Amino acid sequence: LPEGRNARLLELREVLLATVKGLEENLKHKMPYYEKDGKFVALASQKNYVSVYFCSNELIENIIAKHPDIDTGVGCVRIKDKQDLPLAELKKSFIKAFK
Repeated sequence: LPEGRNARLLELREVLLATVKGLEENLKHKMPYYEKDGKFVALASQKNYVSVYFCSNELIENIIAKHPDIDTGVGCVRIKDKQDLPLAELKKSFIKAFK
């Protein structure tokens, strides 16, 4: 991975693991994949951004509300390399994803 993107993914990983205790970390679909009690979050590196997959639009509503300029898909957030990571909102979504 490009150096900057690798650092972003590592930061997301650290925040996720610090926010939600007891996650099982795996590699699925060629992505870091975090599971607990049948629920999951996955991270990915794309050409010009990192993605966080929640697979539920409900889990990213708070991120969209605070950061309308962030690109999203069905249950995923795409954070461009030049955008700041919305860590506060991601933490809230991580917690909600594993309730």
